[in-house]
Amino acid sequence: MPSSHANSLAFLGAYTAPTPCLAPGLAFLGAYTALALVRGAAPGAPLSAEGAGAAAVLALSLFLTWLRVRLGFHTVPQVLVGYGLGAATALAWHSAAAWVIDHLAARPEQRLAVYGATAAAMALFALRNVLAWVGERRAGHAKAA
Repeated sequence: MPSSHANSLAFLGAYTAPTPCLAPGLAFLGAYTALALVRGAAPGAPLSAEGAGAAAVLALSLFLTWLRVRLGFHTVPQVLVGYGLGAATALAWHSAAAWVIDHLAARPEQRLAVYGATAAAMALFALRNVLAWVGERRAGHAKAA
């Protein structure tokens, strides 16, 4: 069974790291290589602040994944498969998001619909959780009485 922690950490690391330094269409490259290509720098050039931030995010996700093995919660194969799935999913989402953003930029009415749907989903999620908290609170008071 792949590690869901490694999956989540890889997704967060691989999706977040290239964001400040990638041009659309370069998500399949590593953050440092993409940054060098975008800025025209040589591959051996010093790392910029954006590149350092990207490297730090990836390093943190790798460290926390390694920690799952070190603490005995998962085996190496479990975290390797989980990390691979998470990173692949992140790169797919990065590509899909770039495509969607390009299309929404040309159609403001669709962008407004996406914003409205997102706001409605957030409001419904918040309402659901508040109602659950109220229900738990009432159940706790009923037991105490």
